[in-house]
Amino acid sequence: MGGMRKKALWLIFQEKPSRLLLFLKETGKKVYQTEISKKIDATFAHTLRILENMEKAGLIRSEKEGKVKYIYLTDVGSEVAAQIETIRRLIEISEIEQKITNIYESTVRGKLPTEIDREAVKREYIGLKRKLATFFSDPNHFIALKSRKVAAKIDMILAEVLGLPPGTEFTLQE
Repeated sequence: MGGMRKKALWLIFQEKPSRLLLFLKETGKKVYQTEISKKIDATFAHTLRILENMEKAGLIRSEKEGKVKYIYLTDVGSEVAAQIETIRRLIEISEIEQKITNIYESTVRGKLPTEIDREAVKREYIGLKRKLATFFSDPNHFIALKSRKVAAKIDMILAEVLGLPPGTEFTLQE
């Protein structure tokens, strides 16, 4: 991979540059450099280095108005930010799925029904299902499908824990 491409790729997969792109996308307008520094919790010097590299990679543009320098996303920068947001959602679903497994392993597996705090397990799982529900209508079909599959896994475990028939679907009301 070429030097510039490699540098731009590593740039966007670091926390502060990712946050910077997402912030600019969320804002949807030109932003002061100092506002960016505060928002991504970076020093002004670090922010300037990130912005310089992003501008070289064609992800952002800067515009001076008097003494103030404004930053905005290019169309490519906007698309990169959208892809970072997609990756963030994928990771969030993956983390929820892992948490479901961890809860099951620590509070359900190998335990007698009387040893399980059913209400606590139900509360925890319904909370996780509520988070997943925010992805059910995601424009990315993989995310929408994966979130529904993970939610179905929650329903399956809850049916087991609560002694209900498999296939019982749990609503998000407690």
